Amino acid sequence: MTPEEQFYSELRELCAERKMSLATLSRKLGKNPRHISIMASKKISPTLKTLVDISNVLKVKVSTLVKKI
Repeated sequence: MTPEEQFYSELRELCAERKMSLATLSRKLGKNPRHISIMASKKISPTLKTLVDISNVLKVKVSTLVKKI
């Protein structure tokens, strides 16, 4: 599994724990509802700003998002 695949797998788990879809996460980030899904399907690495924004929405540390990489 690539680092990107590991990241998005962890992200999906964290969203599922919060009963939040990736589309909802994208909207809360102020992005197109498919933004995160598109990034995940193309295995695009998120920017540091995106990681911080995601961690703020999910109320976790950035290290939690990348711990399995």
